[in-house]
Amino acid sequence: MLLDHLYSQGEVSVDDIDFFHELMNIRNRIAHGANATLDAGMARKLAEAVRKLVTEEWNETPPQQG
Repeated sequence: MLLDHLYSQGEVSVDDIDFFHELMNIRNRIAHGANATLDAGMARKLAEAVRKLVTEEWNETPPQQG
């Protein structure tokens, strides 16, 4: 699994893994028709985690938001 690989390479922390697993559970509930929501705080945390992974991996600055 990608998360396991990222963890083994030191790219994500145990806390990150837990957070991404929580998001995958929410995604699975939604995909299978269950009632689940993603609150704004979780969405911001997800965006920041992705931004961190992308900018560290490719040594880029994040795009400016319009």
